[in-house]
Amino acid sequence: MVIHSKIKLFTCSICNNEFYRKDTLKLHMLTHSAKKLFKCTHSQVKLFRCSDCEYSCKQKSNLNKHMVIHSKIKLFTCSICNNEFYRKDTLKLHMLTHSAKKLFKCTHSQVKLFRCSDCEYSCKQKSNLNKHMVIHSKIKLFTCSICNNEFYRKDTLKLHMLTHSAKKLFKCIHMFKHSDTKLYKCSQCDFSSIYNGSLRNHKLSHNDTKFFKCSSCDYECKRKSKLLDHMLVHSYTKLLKCTECTYESNYKSNLKVHMLKHRKFECDLASST
Repeated sequence: MVIHSKIKLFTCSICNNEFYRKDTLKLHMLTHSAKKLFKCTHSQVKLFRCSDCEYSCKQKSNLNKHMVIHSKIKLFTCSICNNEFYRKDTLKLHMLTHSAKKLFKCTHSQVKLFRCSDCEYSCKQKSNLNKHMVIHSKIKLFTCSICNNEFYRKDTLKLHMLTHSAKKLFKCIHMFKHSDTKLYKCSQCDFSSIYNGSLRNHKLSHNDTKFFKCSSCDYECKRKSKLLDHMLVHSYTKLLKCTECTYESNYKSNLKVHMLKHRKFECDLASST
């Protein structure tokens, strides 16, 4: 980020070259021979003196910088607060007083404006925060069609699908769909299926016990998927949004019904014209 600030904070004490980073300055110092370096750091002779005051120095460039003070002309201006300075290095020190946000302002801002109210997560886009909030709802809406694993987000499901090799994926979908053999059969009735998950769901119909209970109300059901659907009632986060207006819902069926209103309006408008 220092590079984007265009402020070179580190100056060579021998040749006055300027650098963005301290480690770059260290590498540069090696280019000066040991003889020159020793002479520069240990010599006490100050050959250059100011004609207007008692200032003296070993290098002419430093004297030139000093003379700016006597000219009473402030050549260097802060781009943030418009303060003016005689010397460039003084301006650099001043720039450090501004917050990191102003000092290292980059075209790709690192400021994260949207923060989760339930954890320390933060992001730059509201859409990413909406995706994150699904995790706190504890509702896994996306299910793998192969192994029935459940996920909070669609993109996570897509990544999971890659764990199934092309060979297994083809075998699971193609072979069973084109086969009359149903490997999973119910022991209490004639029901059979090519999917183990379907058989497990079917067996619930033979049992009156409701295994899944809502933690927020008295709702009970036999299937986990039904409970997940129900939990959306208690969620403040609306996962589905209308592209035509501000309507929001947690249920796809409700959104479909709502969208019909927009289509009916378009049809009525077309017929009237």
